Amino acid sequence: MIYISFDYTGVEIDQDTMKIAINKAFDVMQKSDYNFSLSDIDLYFIGDTEMIQLNTSWRGKESSTDILSFPAEGEGISLDSFVDPEIDTQEPSMGELFISLDVAQKQADQWGHDIYNECQLLFVHGVLHLLGYDHELGEKEEQEMFDTQNKIMEIIEKP
Repeated sequence: MIYISFDYTGVEIDQDTMKIAINKAFDVMQKSDYNFSLSDIDLYFIGDTEMIQLNTSWRGKESSTDILSFPAEGEGISLDSFVDPEIDTQEPSMGELFISLDVAQKQADQWGHDIYNECQLLFVHGVLHLLGYDHELGEKEEQEMFDTQNKIMEIIEKP
């Protein structure tokens, strides 16, 4: 199950349409040939100000980014100032994903698709990180992650 929180209103989106898009991506990943076993994921849509704070705190990069992934079995991170207190998963979570809607909108405009498709792509990318994929480890790992991501997106984008 995905727990979704919209903590930012700077980019106009239809929350119901976004939930449908994200749930479709989640379902495709569970039913794909990769047979990913996905548990609960906490997903937060935030703005650049919050993303810069997170990126600076956890990666030492004083800039925004499109998505950050925090596996549940990480270093005991505390994101209390960003986490919606209304979300109580009751189940062990795979981790948390934070998507900057500001960056997602810019990238959607750049690539010529809508923000819902961009957020699906970012969600898939983030979940792959939660599953242990890491494109920053080397060329082989990068190729494997992006090949997997592209194949999943092809399935998602089929009518």
